[in-house]
Amino acid sequence: MYPLRLFAMILSLVRAPLSPANDGETGSVPVLALNNGHFFRFNNDIRLAFDLSLEQGRAGYLTYILRLTNLNKQGVDVILNAGGEHPEILIVAGERLSKSIPRVRVPGPSPVRFSFHFDLKRDQLALTVGDTVLVESRLGLHPRADYKITIGAAGSPLRLENLQADPDIVFSRDFSRSGSAALYWLIGILLVDICVFLLYVRRKRERERGKGEAPGIVYHPGRGAGHRDAPRASDVALFGGFRVIDRSGKDVSRRFTPLLKELFLILLLHSRRDAGGIAITTLHEMLWLDKSAQSASNNRAVNIGKLKTILDAVGDYEIVSNSSSIRLELREGISCDYVSFTALLREPSLDERQVRELARLASRGPLLPGCNHAWLDAFKADVSAALVDALVGFAAMVGSGEERLVVELSDAVLLFDPLNEEALQLKCKALVQTGKHSLASAAYARFAREYEQLYGVPYRKAFHDLSRDA
Repeated sequence: MYPLRLFAMILSLVRAPLSPANDGETGSVPVLALNNGHFFRFNNDIRLAFDLSLEQGRAGYLTYILRLTNLNKQGVDVILNAGGEHPEILIVAGERLSKSIPRVRVPGPSPVRFSFHFDLKRDQLALTVGDTVLVESRLGLHPRADYKITIGAAGSPLRLENLQADPDIVFSRDFSRSGSAALYWLIGILLVDICVFLLYVRRKRERERGKGEAPGIVYHPGRGAGHRDAPRASDVALFGGFRVIDRSGKDVSRRFTPLLKELFLILLLHSRRDAGGIAITTLHEMLWLDKSAQSASNNRAVNIGKLKTILDAVGDYEIVSNSSSIRLELREGISCDYVSFTALLREPSLDERQVRELARLASRGPLLPGCNHAWLDAFKADVSAALVDALVGFAAMVGSGEERLVVELSDAVLLFDPLNEEALQLKCKALVQTGKHSLASAAYARFAREYEQLYGVPYRKAFHDLSRDA
């Protein structure tokens, strides 16, 4: 990645000078990444000042004013929350709400001057809004560190004007064209290096794909459970483990902090169970029981904003809230195995194609293994019971000649319920009928071993009795 970064920096020196405006209006932008979106080494102080105004007719919004981020993707967020009765400014340090500042003059059609002084040595922010000065400490700032600064947010109704920065990292100044020939020669050399590097990466990935190491468990009939395949773009997977893929096919699961992950799962699972979503009071009790009602509301607003930032890169969705409840709906552009699973279970009856789809989803593995939240147990139990009933019931009705399907359905059931005797009987009978006695015997031995480990007594049925009774 270093040749690409150096190449981009050189291009920034030889191309036409950049203007801080990026929406076609001189001096007025909805979002601005300073220093061309790159990290910049600051010594002790960062000073910024600008005028903010609000588009006419835009009221009730939650948006970023400024984001200061270090190389570890941590830092300080200053957020304007004008969606309630009393507009406020929120200062978020890392994953905690550092301060809620109510009753501060917020932007309207007429601009308001915002001034920021980040004292990195004292780990302190002095924020001036109009005539009001606010000071907050212990933000996790460090002197002589690299930071990236972004003002505003995409789609924000706020508009920025009259920006001043010290050090000057706006990058709107003109550059001399002297020495351009040498730079172009250097660019040519770098392009050759980049091509060699990309060819190396491509060949390495092809070798890895040849070894079957692409992430994501996906079931394919005839390959058996647990087959690994490349994930699809705009995909949310809960079976077999939590995984989220954005529009470009990039795995963004690690962007979910533990709190954001739990918030997302609560909204998604409760919204699938109840079209109205989850009561806000219940959500606060689950995530912020130790906080006051106002503090819980502020934390909810901040984390919903962060969740939206991640989901915007995944696909189309909708988060709808009112005074009593909140719900999350994934649009058709985002595929989700849990959404598909619950949609199938709502069908009055299932045909073979739908049952095969259930088996495909189930073969990825249990719902959210490794997530041990108490509230999640009921969802796991419901999924397991519904899936076992549907697959076992269908497998018992499959006629002669469909033994392979019976084995596939039984394997999917045993992933969720390893000691389901009916699934074992169906599997062993199907294997015996196709002459695969050794596989049937191995399946029985594994089941009997797990049964004795769990219950402390030997499994009561012999292999030949089980096959005959099935």
